[in-house]
Parts: sequence; structure tokens; C-alpha cells
Amino acid sequence: MANNTGGTRTICPFYLKEAQKSITCEGLIEGTSNMTRFDTEEEKLQYQSANCEMHNYANCCKLAAALAKKYEEGHHAEK
Repeated sequence: MANNTGGTRTICPFYLKEAQKSITCEGLIEGTSNMTRFDTEEEKLQYQSANCEMHNYANCCKLAAALAKKYEEGHHAEK
């Protein structure tokens, strides 16, 4: 059984949840989410450690960078 503890260490405000081999974050379009799937749990954990758990998450993760830009510019996609 997976030990999904990344959420407790996650700093990124766009993180929503995780599963054994995936991370789900806020989507670029209002009211959506984005799931990133990995081939292995180890790959997910490495990505999470290097991106989601970093204070400079927007400089590490392309999705976080796009979401941060969306909020900085005040752009919100229409439903």
C-alpha cells in the first residue's frame, strides 16, 4: 500500500491530492484539476521532492509557474 505523505510536506498552494503514482493540482481553467501521472511511485516521489516541496515551486514546476502567472496577471479562464 502506498505511503502518500507528500501532501504533508507540500508547499505549493496549487497541490490538491495525490495517489500512488500521480499528483493532482489545480487546473489552468477555472473549476478544473490537472493530474500528472508517473510510471513509478519513485518517480512521483522524486518529482514531488524537487518541485512541490520547494519554496520556489513556481521556478521548478511548469504547471505551478503557469498557475502563478495566471493569478499574477488576474486572468481567469471563462467557464
